[in-house]
Amino acid sequence: MAEVTVLIPVLNGMPHLPAALDSILGQSLEDIVCVIVDGYSTDGTWEYLQTVSDRRFVLTQCSPGIGRQLTHGLDLCETEFLARMDADDLVFPDRLEKQLMFLKSHKQVGIVGTQYAHFANDPLRRVRLPVPTQHKEIYQYLLDGRVSLVHASLMFRTELLRRAGGYTAMESGEDWDMFLRVGEISKLANLDDLLYLWRLHPASTTNRNTRVGVNRIRFACEAALRRSQGAPELSYEAFVQSRSGLLQSLLDKQDCYSLQQYRHGLYEVLSDRRVVGGVRLAWSAVCSPARMVRWIPRYLSGLVRPTKRGYA
Repeated sequence: MAEVTVLIPVLNGMPHLPAALDSILGQSLEDIVCVIVDGYSTDGTWEYLQTVSDRRFVLTQCSPGIGRQLTHGLDLCETEFLARMDADDLVFPDRLEKQLMFLKSHKQVGIVGTQYAHFANDPLRRVRLPVPTQHKEIYQYLLDGRVSLVHASLMFRTELLRRAGGYTAMESGEDWDMFLRVGEISKLANLDDLLYLWRLHPASTTNRNTRVGVNRIRFACEAALRRSQGAPELSYEAFVQSRSGLLQSLLDKQDCYSLQQYRHGLYEVLSDRRVVGGVRLAWSAVCSPARMVRWIPRYLSGLVRPTKRGYA
């Protein structure tokens, strides 16, 4: 009987979806269930999924929205462990097996992720951005609004995820609050192995998504701080209102703009447009020096520590 369900939400996932599913089908851990939740795609995604005949796949649809799709998929999960995967990314063949072995041997850990690398078109051309492996550092990074867990690389204990409240129907940034809530009742961890490849493309770096996602992350951090102090949590609307002053609003917009330029710049570099990408990355650093001071060491570490094995 399968021990792991792989949950993949998708909305207009072509043309990258087939490669993502192939990387799941190629896992060394073969006895899995793969729940794919389509948000009523209009690009042929649902039609393609219906041609996938593998018995391990469970296909379903619900209203679009990452939180709603993940909640729907979690409701269908009947296995002890649940792993996430995005419909445009790639994973190494031993990812699920290594994560399952880790959780079985570390009972105090509720979530385990992996190291990851960004790529654009060629998975062999990538930049690895290291994330911490120990709970204390991972949790502190989260409280600081810094990436320490890559949602789509994670494997959970299913009942623990449900006990922490599962997912909410947020438009973006739905994962940060969940990370922090799980971290309050269990340990968080990352493997030291590079097992997840996160695809960058222009559609994933829109200004609207960046602003919503950053606001939701800040809100999740504020809520976690209030819980730790025994203070009542603010509503999201009240939190946004508290940051609506002219100066704070301008600073927030500048920070989001810097993050967007960083993502675009990294995509350009990985697409072999190094000059344009380098200019964007430099401009993002000018726009938000504090963010770039934290980011540059990770970026340089990824450049000087190339992975010895290629994606298979």
